[in-house]
Amino acid sequence: MIGKKAVALIAAVAVAAALLAALAFPPSASADGHTIRANINKDCSSAPWFVGVQKGYFEAYDVNVVDRGSLLYSLQPAALAGGQTDVIDASPATVIHMLLSGAKVKGVALSGASPEEIGNKVEGDMHWLVLNSSKYHNVQDLVAGGNVPRIGVSMPGFCMEIDADGWYEDNGIEMGSFEFVVIPDPHLEDSLRQGLIDVAVLPQSFYTVVEPRGGVRPISTSLDPSGSLGETSLILFTEDFIEKNPDAVRAFVQAYKGAERWANDHPHEAEGITAHAVGLHHVTSHRYSDSGKITDEVLQPWIDAMVMDGTIAAGEVEPSDLYTTEFGDLWENSTGPQPLDPFPALPHESAHALGGTEFHAVRARPSE
Repeated sequence: MIGKKAVALIAAVAVAAALLAALAFPPSASADGHTIRANINKDCSSAPWFVGVQKGYFEAYDVNVVDRGSLLYSLQPAALAGGQTDVIDASPATVIHMLLSGAKVKGVALSGASPEEIGNKVEGDMHWLVLNSSKYHNVQDLVAGGNVPRIGVSMPGFCMEIDADGWYEDNGIEMGSFEFVVIPDPHLEDSLRQGLIDVAVLPQSFYTVVEPRGGVRPISTSLDPSGSLGETSLILFTEDFIEKNPDAVRAFVQAYKGAERWANDHPHEAEGITAHAVGLHHVTSHRYSDSGKITDEVLQPWIDAMVMDGTIAAGEVEPSDLYTTEFGDLWENSTGPQPLDPFPALPHESAHALGGTEFHAVRARPSE
């Protein structure tokens, strides 16, 4: 039986898909090469897009990126399922919710990765932040005396709720002890400081900027209940797009993963490109899988967590339901460290070309 959270999200996705389908989008710009449409938000999560443009990866693989503009991450699955975009970067939980709603989607490569996979120790993909003056100091405090704290998250059914499930199990907390409030990442800090929520759950790329400003402190991280679980994400296409455009998917995976590997190898430079593109003085970039390899072992903990919280029944979803191995030959990174300027002969576009609210085509070089 599908749990209440899944039913609510399925309904939300269905409604959002209908609304998005009704929008009158301008016609896509034409260009040589493979056209990929995406919602590219002006925040640090879009670093591979900005790096891919600035360093020439999309040009090198003949990928023409059409930016559909910013869209809340909670609505991006509906945009993909409704045919308004071609690709999203999504957590396994999001993929499972989409499958439950009837969307036919498949992961084609691993994007976000665990600290073990990327060989980098991090403090946790997510920090649960409270004000310094908060009465909450640990997990037990959150529900002591019948408290039902308001916890700000960027989207429902994402790794933040998986983290909460780990807390439930480890601390004997009853399901539903928290009230989740969906707020875009860029607004979570203000909502916390204004007292609109009790806890802000922020990814590493945001909490590393928010915490140095002072006045807040973490009471837990995603590593506490779930280890590296919250850092996993998949490059996701619809099955229909994969079937009709396998060469475009292949080219995109090569370009996007190349940009992610470059960001891993040159984190400070990647942060500079991203900060400049989004108009901030400083950002902290995510860390990505070098290989891009998807395995059942990577996905099974997400399924187990969602079985535990009642979202899905045991055996209802298998890891293989979430991905295809069609592009598995691209999963092994045999290129070694990415050079600082990987394509010196190409005239790179400015990363400012992406992240806007208007359509923009980043033209690839003509196919040879």
